[in-house]
Amino acid sequence: AITSEEYTPLIAACMIINLKVADVLFEHPALDVNVVCAGVNQEFGPYKHFTALDMARLVKSHELVKKLEARGAKPAAALPEPPWPRPEQEGTPEVTMAAAEPGH
Repeated sequence: AITSEEYTPLIAACMIINLKVADVLFEHPALDVNVVCAGVNQEFGPYKHFTALDMARLVKSHELVKKLEARGAKPAAALPEPPWPRPEQEGTPEVTMAAAEPGH
């Protein structure tokens, strides 16, 4: 069976313990430290859920765990399970506005 995993930029930074990228992301006002992503089996759907905090704990980055917890991060087990299949994405306001412009 083919599997894949969803990631946010913050989860990716945690996976490779990139503190510089994580710190830049922490400064962004729209950052949600509690996005729940999934490992997905293409035939059967999601088989695991994780957040940036789960990933930081998995790679044993105590510094990232501390920074995430200071921002209210939670493990996936403490958050609602995301819908599956995922709803169709509408895009960010910038994408939506660009699509509405003449010539797009």
